[in-house]
Amino acid sequence: MSKFKQRLALMAFFFVTRVFFIKILGVNFEFEWVSKMWHFIDVQMLEKDLLTSLYYFHYQPPLFNLFLGVILKQNFINPVTLLQIIFG
Repeated sequence: MSKFKQRLALMAFFFVTRVFFIKILGVNFEFEWVSKMWHFIDVQMLEKDLLTSLYYFHYQPPLFNLFLGVILKQNFINPVTLLQIIFG
């Protein structure tokens, strides 16, 4: 089996297990922790002005705040659903 097929099978397995946990077992992702953690920039600031927030709050984890801000700013997938897929 080639490496490409192995990676594709692994990604398919990951996707199937996530669908199983979310749809069949009813596992819910808690999004409230994002606004309650002290080391994350405020959600409204990340959505409104991401780069300025990262500049002035550079002492907080900047790469994770950038990651979270990009997820919150995108308009394709609901941020809660996207975080559930990523961290699921």
